[in-house]
Amino acid sequence: MKIGMVLNTNDSETVFNALRLGVKAIEGKHQVKIFLLGSGVELEDKKESSNVCPMSTMADLLQMVEESDRVLTFG
Repeated sequence: MKIGMVLNTNDSETVFNALRLGVKAIEGKHQVKIFLLGSGVELEDKKESSNVCPMSTMADLLQMVEESDRVLTFG
């Protein structure tokens, strides 16, 4: 299954549990993409693009939603 996750918070407990779910899904051979939105971009404590977290647009979010079998939101 292709799982899209939208993380729209920097609340440490919510972020921790969302990432735990993502890791468990990957271990279960699912494909996981995470899109950081709003205060979720503070996950890496930076506002610039990186290899782990490239700068994205609403078009990228739409593409993730279209490609996913399920989309989960946190925040």
